[in-house]
Amino acid sequence: MSDLESKAVLFVAGASGSVLSFRFVPGMTKQQKIFAVCSSAIMAVFVSPLIAFAFKVEGNQEAVSGIACGIGIFGLAICDSIFQKIKSGDWLNILKPRQ
Repeated sequence: MSDLESKAVLFVAGASGSVLSFRFVPGMTKQQKIFAVCSSAIMAVFVSPLIAFAFKVEGNQEAVSGIACGIGIFGLAICDSIFQKIKSGDWLNILKPRQ
């Protein structure tokens, strides 16, 4: 599989994961949904290989695609919590594990 094809697979996996996450994020406008799909897909293309490298599964295309889908599903929630912490000014607790 060429590099462009593998990036297209990651893009689609991230976008489809984002669409799946809409079930858990009610009240989004159409523009917000479009932005969420595009940003999740782009984030999946660039972040999935890094996560795959960290877990030493970069040679397994199925694993990398699963990571991309997970980024699409959970990326919106993760970004939302980061922005809430930033808005609240709670800078020290952004990276602390939740209890």
